Amino acid sequence: MMSAAKMNLSALENEINFHSEKQKHNYEKIVSLVDESCREVRTVSHNMMPNALMASGLPEALQKFIDRINIKGIDIHLHTDGLDGNLDSNIKSVLYRIVQECVNNVLKHAQATHLDIAVLKDEDGINATIEDNGVGFDTSGLNDFRGIGLKNIMRRISYLKGKVEWNSTPGKGTLVAIYVPME
Repeated sequence: MMSAAKMNLSALENEINFHSEKQKHNYEKIVSLVDESCREVRTVSHNMMPNALMASGLPEALQKFIDRINIKGIDIHLHTDGLDGNLDSNIKSVLYRIVQECVNNVLKHAQATHLDIAVLKDEDGINATIEDNGVGFDTSGLNDFRGIGLKNIMRRISYLKGKVEWNSTPGKGTLVAIYVPME
């Protein structure tokens, strides 16, 4: 729809009699904004389902994500098991985004030197843990956090009818435990 709007707007250029350079400049500015919006929508849609996740499975996509990070000073270990079978694409996408958000939080806030990520599936569901040895934080006010990262994690887990728990103490690192039931 955005592309169609841009094409229709561009087609009008020859029909409009601009009375000043300012009008023409304003018109070109609108076309540029629509064009930029098209690019932004395309980028967002591609990011919703990462290419690595579509081309391979969740374990491979997570490993590629971890490999891309490659930050000196933090040792990252990923363990996956039982995810090779058919897994709903929504579940794969949501779990990928949750792990990605958790890892980004560790890199941004934790000052950790070690990060362990485990995503395991059995007949009951999927268990994931993200554990770091960083500075930790006070979990008593989780609902009061201003940032959207933790709220996005809770919302995404709720969408999958799962559970998420944070176990953290200032100075003692953080453990994020996730459970998603298989229906």
